Amino acid sequence: MENSTLFVGSSTWRLWGKQLEEDFAEIQAVNTGFGGATIPDLLRAADRIVIPHKPRRILFFCGGNDLARKMEPDTVFGNFKKYLSLVWATDPFCEVYFVSSTQAPSRKEFWPQARQLNGEIKKLAEQLDGLYFIDIQPAMNDENGGIREDLFLSDRLHLNRDGQKIWIPIILEAVKNGDELKNVTENPEQAKKQREELL
Repeated sequence: MENSTLFVGSSTWRLWGKQLEEDFAEIQAVNTGFGGATIPDLLRAADRIVIPHKPRRILFFCGGNDLARKMEPDTVFGNFKKYLSLVWATDPFCEVYFVSSTQAPSRKEFWPQARQLNGEIKKLAEQLDGLYFIDIQPAMNDENGGIREDLFLSDRLHLNRDGQKIWIPIILEAVKNGDELKNVTENPEQAKKQREELL
């Protein structure tokens, strides 16, 4: 759908359900998240989920399950670059927003890997037009820098409604800022060159 925003990823989106589409109605959200998703799963499903919709944007939240299955951060990062290549081969003007992998209390042993993955994708976003990194973690911390467990369900992995409400304005602000840049639409040849070099 023209101007739609696909929320692509794992159960953080799935559990948000139809409420997500209401919360992000101003960017015409379509929730396609599914439980247990890894980036290879999203690659396999792209021809069914992404291509038919022809979205203007993708809000991508995935990678945590990959790390929890003992996949190395560099491998997860490589798979994410494959995903970008696939999306942009279909529509070079589609914008992709990567929502940072969170420090969920139940996955504390994987926090270092999540920080590494976030760092690599943030660096890539600084070099690629059309890719944006949304650092959600600071808003999830208390005043001492510790993770706020009260923002999670009893599984200590998925967001409760209070956690979701923290994400909403951060995501909307990031999309607004991305829309104002218009780097890809104004400089398509520059974006193409960047992608050929970095992906």
